[in-house]
Amino acid sequence: MKNVVVAALTIGATLLAAPATGSAGQPAQPGQPEWAGKVQLNRDTAVTTGLVGNYQNNDTNIAIGGCLAPGSTTLNAPAGAKFSSPVLTFGDYSYVQLVSAPGNLTATATLKPGTPPGTYPLTLDCVGQQHTTTFVVHAKQVHAVPRGAAKAGGGGTAR
Repeated sequence: MKNVVVAALTIGATLLAAPATGSAGQPAQPGQPEWAGKVQLNRDTAVTTGLVGNYQNNDTNIAIGGCLAPGSTTLNAPAGAKFSSPVLTFGDYSYVQLVSAPGNLTATATLKPGTPPGTYPLTLDCVGQQHTTTFVVHAKQVHAVPRGAAKAGGGGTAR
């Protein structure tokens, strides 16, 4: 039992020390929060992983960043901080420290129509400092049954 507890603590410490996948930017300066200078698209949850750095078709997508004005002591992002990407538009900005994610700036991200699958940049302009990462747009899945396709189902009533 003791070995299981030690192994769990070791794994937990390793996960906490590991850098966040899909997040990029400058390392935090001394006295700044760890998330300062980071930017990413989406956040993994306890239930769903693989969201960070991946645009989620047919779902809400959130750009997340850590932005502190030079010499600032407040954890709220400066109002001039903005996200940019050649294939995304942004809205519903929030400039306050986050409780459930590392950072202090979020915005909803919407894919521009006609964007093909691929890897694209996401940049946070933090009062003249640029922090960039990349994210992936995957091919959209077909959600309709093709015309003339065989129909399955019926379970116990099938003949």
